Amino acid sequence: MDGGDKRGISLRGQIIYPVLSEDGKVLAWVGRDPNYEQKDCDFVRLSPAERTAGSAPMKYRFPKGFHRGQELFGQHSSRLKEPNYREFIQQHGLILVEGFNDVINLDSLGIPALAIMSSRMTDEQGEKVIRFTKQLGINRVNLMFDCEDTGTEGAKDALWFFAERQLDVRLVWSQAMHNGEHCGKQPESLSRIDCEALLGS
Repeated sequence: MDGGDKRGISLRGQIIYPVLSEDGKVLAWVGRDPNYEQKDCDFVRLSPAERTAGSAPMKYRFPKGFHRGQELFGQHSSRLKEPNYREFIQQHGLILVEGFNDVINLDSLGIPALAIMSSRMTDEQGEKVIRFTKQLGINRVNLMFDCEDTGTEGAKDALWFFAERQLDVRLVWSQAMHNGEHCGKQPESLSRIDCEALLGS
């Protein structure tokens, strides 16, 4: 590949996700290491001294200049044209998750969701979610962050953020809720039946 744009080379061998703007324009291509889980396990097995001397594996590669804390994966408005998406949102509210695969899996089930591309929501992302709820004429957000420690901490922050702004915010699951049956799960692993049970359909 010739020319000045080296993104195709730097993301070779990665799983690629396009992050679109609200009007559907590509803002960034984000790469995910398909071998991250194994690399992370190998890194955790190292001694403390070896971990200090090395570098933790990177799960995602975000391009320079892309401010992910200002965007949401799945925010493009054309998604509202999908069959029954508007009706689902009117009935349940917006669903907020952490990752790309969470949105993709739920989308395959006919369930619209937005991802913060991290385990911690920024204020800018939170304000964007509130703006979306006003535009859609709803007042409800469902938090479905990963059901593990980092997701729990991120969900606590987001819950407080939305509650302070008097939004109807609901915690869909936690490590203790539902008799702990979802502990350790992520939205990317759920079925339609799981989601309907969790959302009270």
